[in-house]
Amino acid sequence: MTDDKQPFLSHLEELRRRLVICAIAIGIGFVFSYIFAKQLFSYLILPLTKVLPDDSQLIFTNLPEMFIAYIKVALVAGIILAIPIISYQLWMFLAPALYQKEKNISSLLSCFPVFSLQLALYLDTLLFFLMALNFLWVLQLKIFRRSLL
Repeated sequence: MTDDKQPFLSHLEELRRRLVICAIAIGIGFVFSYIFAKQLFSYLILPLTKVLPDDSQLIFTNLPEMFIAYIKVALVAGIILAIPIISYQLWMFLAPALYQKEKNISSLLSCFPVFSLQLALYLDTLLFFLMALNFLWVLQLKIFRRSLL
């Protein structure tokens, strides 16, 4: 921790500058992701296509729905792409307020969330998402059959 004290407004100016950098990083990630939105969307619906029958296809019930789906996919992918810059900006904003011992401990602990997020995404994609889609598909078929009787 340094001994030089900054006034409150200079902290707000630094925070605003770092938030603007984060917003720009998300915007650049969004634009880059929107270029590949169709491929990303196809990858995301791949588990659904494995559960659905062969003659099934996705439908959109109103005109801008596909465009909005691509926008949402690109925005989430843009945020994921910007996570290193967001993390760096957060660290550079908080690091001056920490003692050296706190900096050492937090740098060691900063690897854990990255690995746990990757593990959670992997397990979610492979296990839980497929099980949930299968359950919902079977439930829909049971409800549909009851309504026909």
